[in-house]
Amino acid sequence: MKYTLAAILTLAISAVAVQVTFPSETEGWETNGSQLVEWKSVSTDPTSCDIELTTPNNNTPTTIAKNVSVAEGSYIYTPSSPLQAGNGYRLNLVASGTISILAQSPQFNVTQGTSTVTPTSGMSQTSTSATHTSTTTSMSASASASHTSGAATHLTAPVSGLALLILGAVGAMA
Repeated sequence: MKYTLAAILTLAISAVAVQVTFPSETEGWETNGSQLVEWKSVSTDPTSCDIELTTPNNNTPTTIAKNVSVAEGSYIYTPSSPLQAGNGYRLNLVASGTISILAQSPQFNVTQGTSTVTPTSGMSQTSTSATHTSTTTSMSASASASHTSGAATHLTAPVSGLALLILGAVGAMA
C-alpha cells in the first residue's frame, strides 16, 4: 500500500514539469536589447503562465509578461529601459491567475552589452524559434534547440493539496 501511495505521489509531483532552460547559471542576459526566456514543458502543464523577474536588490518579482502560452517554449522580453548589470537575477514562470510557481530559473547574471533576439521565420515575440546573439560574448543559440552548457538544474513544482494529502497518508503509514 505504501508503495502505491509513493507512486501516486511521484506522478502527482511530476505532472507539473515546466523547466526553465535559458537563462541559466552559465548563460545570462545583457544590459541592453531583447532577452530570451526559454523552457521545456509537457502536455499536462497549464496552458498559460506569467513570467516574473526578480532583480538582485529586490526580492519582489516584477511581472514582465502575462498569459504566455506554455506550449510555445520561449518568450522574447524587451525591457523598456536597460537592465542593471549584476548577479542574482531570477525568473519565475507562474501559472496564470495564480501564485503557483511552475518553474524557477537558477540565479543568472546580467552583463554589460547588447543582446539581440530575433524571431526566425517571421514568428511573433512568443515564438518557439528564435536566435540569440550577444555583443559581449560569442554566444549564439537557437530557442528550438536545447542548451547543453549549464542547462537549468532547478525544477520548482508547487505541491498540490492532493500531494500533501498523499504525503500525510504515507507518513501516517510509516
